[in-house]
Amino acid sequence: AQIGDACNTTGSAAAACEVAVDPETGEVEVLNIWNAVDTGTTLFYQGVMKEIGSGCEIMIGYNNYYGDVFDPTTAACLGMAYGCFNHPTTMDINPASFHLLDVEIDDAAGALGARGIGEPCVTNAGVINCAFFNATGKWVDWEHGAGNAAKVLKALGKA
Repeated sequence: AQIGDACNTTGSAAAACEVAVDPETGEVEVLNIWNAVDTGTTLFYQGVMKEIGSGCEIMIGYNNYYGDVFDPTTAACLGMAYGCFNHPTTMDINPASFHLLDVEIDDAAGALGARGIGEPCVTNAGVINCAFFNATGKWVDWEHGAGNAAKVLKALGKA
């Protein structure tokens, strides 16, 4: 693209994941997660890498923690808002398992060649569900909230 040409100023992303599934407890552990994001021209490297890493945290949260909050005795939905979610903590996530790649593409995207990367960092959240399927041959129903241990056991035919 040349300066002045119409172009997309939002980056693209690709992700891959490796998980371990405990068939007795239904726990899914993310062993490794790779997140590559097209940033155009990187203007602040440390900030970009933190954003891509935060994308990994949100992908793990989306798949394993976030979801509607239900009362276990009545099954009433107590909350669907972001503030109601159980957020992963540093005890739940191992940043050493994050493999981050800043992919710089030389074109005339945005200001100074930079691209917006906030959303692309998390657009591949389904990668954990795909890794679970590759490990077990089963899909977890993430349509109604996170893939918690109960949903994993159900998918495995154990609940």
